Amino acid sequence: MNVTYRVTLVQLTADAAALEPVDATPRELGELAPVDLEKLLVNFSQLDATALPDANPAIVIRRHGRGWRVTPGNKTLTFHDGLETIAPSHSLDPAGIIAALDPAFDATTPNAENATADSAAAPRRRPPLTNTQALALLVSGLALLATGLWFGLHEDNVNAVPDDVVALTAPAEIAAVFAAAAGQYLTPVSPGNGVLTLTPTGQFSFATLGPDGQPLPTTYEEPARAGRRHGKPCVITTVGLIEIVDRDTLLYNDITWRRPAASK
Repeated sequence: MNVTYRVTLVQLTADAAALEPVDATPRELGELAPVDLEKLLVNFSQLDATALPDANPAIVIRRHGRGWRVTPGNKTLTFHDGLETIAPSHSLDPAGIIAALDPAFDATTPNAENATADSAAAPRRRPPLTNTQALALLVSGLALLATGLWFGLHEDNVNAVPDDVVALTAPAEIAAVFAAAAGQYLTPVSPGNGVLTLTPTGQFSFATLGPDGQPLPTTYEEPARAGRRHGKPCVITTVGLIEIVDRDTLLYNDITWRRPAASK
């Protein structure tokens, strides 16, 4: 099975080579192969993020319920091991990020997964690594080791609630938050874009839209928690905080999600 990643661009053009205004709608690119994702990362690494003082550009990457965030760095990129900027981060180049996402991926053999059984049975030799590739793999390996040590040395749960979020415990308050947020929310309707669903019991799920504009099978789900942030209701998940803007609007991972008109 080919490896793909669901990619969202925040304040970036479709090729990640230029900045968009800070109020621009995040751009959903759908599922991308590693080679295509690396091209975006290369463009992003060459971008002058100081062109807009208030800009917070990012490439958001998701796969199998996990998520990562890539932001500008000092002559490189900052790879966040999570969707929030408070997640542990490492300075990596594009090749190092691809290696950290999927160490088994080899950019020099993009069709390796299509090899026949006969060729798989025969021994294969990989081309020797260049100095740049070897350094990228070493850096990504050290980054992964550092991440493991960070989690191992901290008693806090990896799903800990941010400091400015209060998790609700009163059943009545919890029920009120979930009742207000329950429903289906969409980004701009086009193939590959997201479908976010919350139930009155607090179940959170995520899917994408197919070519016919209908949701594909759910790709991720989990029980969420109700909370408050700065006095406003929110929904807490292990893959990011969902802020309730109003009855028909949510803000999740810097993306505005709206309730379809037919379901209002």
